[in-house]
Amino acid sequence: IFFRSKMPSRPARVCAVVALFLSLALMWSAVFVTIQVRSAEGSIFLHRQKARLVISEVSKQLYNALGNAMTATISLSGFIYGSFGQKIHDPGCDQLLMDLGVRNRPCVNVSQFYNFSQEMVLRFPHIGSLQLQPQAVVTWAWPTTGAIGHDLLNDPKRRKDVLNTVAKEDIVIAGPFNLVQGGFGLIVRFPVWVSGDRNWDTWWGLVAALIFVDKLLDDTAHLDDMVLDYYYDLSFYNPNTMTIDLIRKKVPDAMNLRDKTDDPLGPICQNVTIRNDALNWEFCLIPKQGWSGEMKVIDWIVPVALGLAAALLCLLLGAGIIISSW
Repeated sequence: IFFRSKMPSRPARVCAVVALFLSLALMWSAVFVTIQVRSAEGSIFLHRQKARLVISEVSKQLYNALGNAMTATISLSGFIYGSFGQKIHDPGCDQLLMDLGVRNRPCVNVSQFYNFSQEMVLRFPHIGSLQLQPQAVVTWAWPTTGAIGHDLLNDPKRRKDVLNTVAKEDIVIAGPFNLVQGGFGLIVRFPVWVSGDRNWDTWWGLVAALIFVDKLLDDTAHLDDMVLDYYYDLSFYNPNTMTIDLIRKKVPDAMNLRDKTDDPLGPICQNVTIRNDALNWEFCLIPKQGWSGEMKVIDWIVPVALGLAAALLCLLLGAGIIISSW
C-alpha cells in the first residue's frame, strides 16, 4: 500500500517562507553588527596606541630638556670644585657669606660663575637661572633672582628636598612649586663637598638650576602643539604634602580625567619618569572627539535598521513568490 505524502497547506508554506527569509535577514544583521564591533575595537586599539606614542614623545622631549639642565648643574659642581683648588680670597665674597649666615665655607670665583652661567642659560633657554647655595642659602644666581638670601634649610617647604638631596648624594629634581621670586618652577639640585670625606662638616652646599615649568612645557617640549587633539592632565606626586598635585590641565570644567581611568574607553595614563625617579609625573589624555571607532548609538541603529529593512524586503519577496505560485 502506498501512502501519498500530504502537501503542507498554503498558510504553512507562507509561514515557512517568511521564517526562512526573516532568519536570513536577522543573520545578515547580526553579521553586520559583529563586523562593526570588531572594526571599532581595532580602531580604538590603534588610536590608543597612537596616544601612548604621543605621551612617549612628550616624555622624550622632557627627558632631553631636563637632561640638559642636569648636565649644566653637574658641570657647575665641577666649576665649584675647581674654585676650591684656587683658594680664593675675596673680601666681598667673605662678607656676603657672613651677611647671609654662611660659616666656614670657601668662596668661589664669582665672575667666572657668572660667565659660566650666562653661557649655559644661552645654550639651554629653558633654564631660568643657575644658583650657588652654600649651606643651602641662595647666595649667587645668574640671572639674579629675588631668591637671594633664601635659607632653604629653615624653610619648611624646602627643607625636606634639601635633606633628601644631601642624603642621596646625587641629583634631585624638586617641584614644581610656586617660587619665592615668583613663577612656577622646578629646581635641579646637586650636592657639593669640600673633600672626599662626605659628611655634614665637609658639605659645602648645593648647586642648582631653576627651570620655569611654562617655558619647559611650551618652548621646549611644545606640549600643546603635540596634544592639540586631546584633553590632558599632567600631575605629580608631591612628597612634601603626600598629595597628587596638578601641573597643568586642559579639559572642560565638568570633566575629570582621573575619575575615568578604570573605563576601557577612558583616558590613557602613563608615568613620565626621568633618571631613576628624579622626576616622576603622570600624564593622562583622551581625544577631544573620543576614541575613533568608538561605538555610538547611531552605529547600533544603522545595522539594526538595515536588518529590519532586509527582513521587510524578504517578507515582501517571500509573499510575492507565494502569491505567484498560489
